[in-house]
Amino acid sequence: MELTEESVGSFLRAVGEGRLEEVKHSLEACPGLVNTAGPHPFWGGRPQPLHVAVETKCREMVELLLEHGASLDGDNAGYDHWSPLMLALHRGFLVRELRERGARIGLAEALLLGEEWDVDQLPAEVPNQGSWVSFARTTRAIDRLVTLGASTTQPDRWGSTPMQSLAKAGAALAEHLALRHGVKVDAVSQVRLGQVPEDVSDPNLLAAAVESGREDLVRTLVERGASPDASEALHKAAWRGDAAMARLLIALGASVRLRDGQHDATPLDWAETSLAITGNEACRGVIEYLQTQ
Repeated sequence: MELTEESVGSFLRAVGEGRLEEVKHSLEACPGLVNTAGPHPFWGGRPQPLHVAVETKCREMVELLLEHGASLDGDNAGYDHWSPLMLALHRGFLVRELRERGARIGLAEALLLGEEWDVDQLPAEVPNQGSWVSFARTTRAIDRLVTLGASTTQPDRWGSTPMQSLAKAGAALAEHLALRHGVKVDAVSQVRLGQVPEDVSDPNLLAAAVESGREDLVRTLVERGASPDASEALHKAAWRGDAAMARLLIALGASVRLRDGQHDATPLDWAETSLAITGNEACRGVIEYLQTQ
């Protein structure tokens, strides 16, 4: 098999869709596929097969790839410098198993694990092209990163600031960044901390409330003038498999037929895709509900 962009892309889709026999046959025919980076089968970036298998939480696929020589640590330059272990930590999947197999604990992994780390100079390449502070999970790590020159305000390529990332990770971390390092708690971070800002015009606020699972905040934001379709909030509830949130948003006026700007897909499409890709069984309830609307 020739390793073309098309053939690698097809292989990565087979990995992402959990087609074990097809992947096994492809690896037997072309062993080099196992560590080849290519176009992501579902969204952007250029991951390797192991990245996709970890993201889609397919244990059997991870085992198959490792048996055929997949790099445990990955070549991560094409995927915003996210290693398979970082993805496992983000997904809450196979973390212990990957560590037991010897996955490397670099700075990003140590930060996400909340473990001790020892560097005198921060690596130049930061995952997501943002700030190392965004990955801190202890107040001690925040302080040390700042001492080493990490920015407390640099947004990543998705527009998320360290404050917003830490507010999502835990109130104590966000409060420490504010009180110890003088970083303003912006409106999105306030919502992630369970607060309602005075100005609710930012469309990202509703999405933050949905992703936090805070129905009370969603209701308050809409009552104060936020659009129930802001930041395609229903799509995000559908992806999360949050049926109660989906019902609330629709009751508040969200459109079930709204198509998102990136994939031109409806909330139902998002729920079905999430079920297929992430295996989130909670999406079935959302799918059944949206099919009746």
